[in-house]
Amino acid sequence: MVSLKNNSLFIFIICYISIVVVYGFPPPILRTSGYFGVRGEKIAECNSSDSNNSQCFKFYLKKLNTMETEQLIDRFQFGPYVPQNMNQIIQDDQVFSDTSVDFVYNLIFYGSLTPQRSFQILRVYKYLPKSTPPRGGPLSKYYFVKVLDENDKSNNHMNNAKRNGLTIRLGGGGARDKYIITELNTFGQRPISYIRNNEYTPDKIPGFDTNWFEARIIDTEDHRLLAHGDFVEISDLAASLRLGSAFINIPDPAPNAPCGIAVVPDCPTDQVRWITRHNDRCIQKNDCITPKPIEECFYVPLPNCTQHYRLVSIMNQDGCNHYYCDFNQLDIISR
Repeated sequence: MVSLKNNSLFIFIICYISIVVVYGFPPPILRTSGYFGVRGEKIAECNSSDSNNSQCFKFYLKKLNTMETEQLIDRFQFGPYVPQNMNQIIQDDQVFSDTSVDFVYNLIFYGSLTPQRSFQILRVYKYLPKSTPPRGGPLSKYYFVKVLDENDKSNNHMNNAKRNGLTIRLGGGGARDKYIITELNTFGQRPISYIRNNEYTPDKIPGFDTNWFEARIIDTEDHRLLAHGDFVEISDLAASLRLGSAFINIPDPAPNAPCGIAVVPDCPTDQVRWITRHNDRCIQKNDCITPKPIEECFYVPLPNCTQHYRLVSIMNQDGCNHYYCDFNQLDIISR
């Protein structure tokens, strides 16, 4: 008498053989969720009067870090935490640039495909512009960074970050296993001790806020930035991520952690409150002070913000305005 267990095994073998006979190989498992690079094509036959019509564009998604081919998408569905100006973001001219040489996209979506060739967008990542072209290589990967000890991810942790030349040593750690970089979609993981950054610095991008940038590297999963770069093996005890390009999760600040607006009394005439700007770009209004004349603030540089960045001024405790150049896709912080 054949047992139920053996009978089930027999049925499985017959089904497997049937699939191989019909298809020649087992059908692939379709993984529809993950991180996708976005590439757009403008339809040449489209009339200029219809330039804002979705019929004028084709969009293709490529699952990052995989050999999967691009997939044509007919329709996007927007999740609750995507930017309000999604149509403008999708139709940005840079989304239509050629990515076949650079291996770097301008726009990344996290979400899921449906059988009807639509895509539900759950998170949006925008390329953070820099002074050099966004270039990678065939061995470069898309990653996110995770701190192994979650208790080490505090404001103190970021404030004590040490910079050594072109290196960001998050938290000043030298231990090989203090940070993990995870490949998007494949989930391959490698331990690192630091990130080598020669791209996103005030020397290269005037007024660039490194505290904000570093905080986004090790932010929570739903708001951390994505990194494109190369894993570099230095020794048995040290390895790094050589950062090529970064992709910022927008909106920023995160919708589930908006900046609070504190109601404070007005200052006396000719006085203003000096402001603390935190590493999420949210501000804190402090005591009233008398601003210094502009000529006394000669030591504060006024950055010449490059394309895609806007000037932001903050009244410092010393009575002078201090300046940042914020990426123009980030939300404007209310005062």
